[in-house]
Amino acid sequence: MLLALSKYDPAIEELRQASELPASRFPLEYDKEDPTGILLPHLAALKRCSQVLQLRAIAELQNGQSDKALMNRR
Repeated sequence: MLLALSKYDPAIEELRQASELPASRFPLEYDKEDPTGILLPHLAALKRCSQVLQLRAIAELQNGQSDKALMNRR
């Protein structure tokens, strides 16, 4: 499983570096009059990222790599 997920290593490292930044915002129209009308095109990509990180953490735990699995939760 970890071998198959290794193709995501560069993207995961980029996410780790971005997670160290103090804050981030998506380019959304936050000041819309009706907040329920704000489009959220980034949600699908974030969901896929979280699923890959979850699979990777589970595989690392099964391999006895708890330190690496803990790094995936950031």
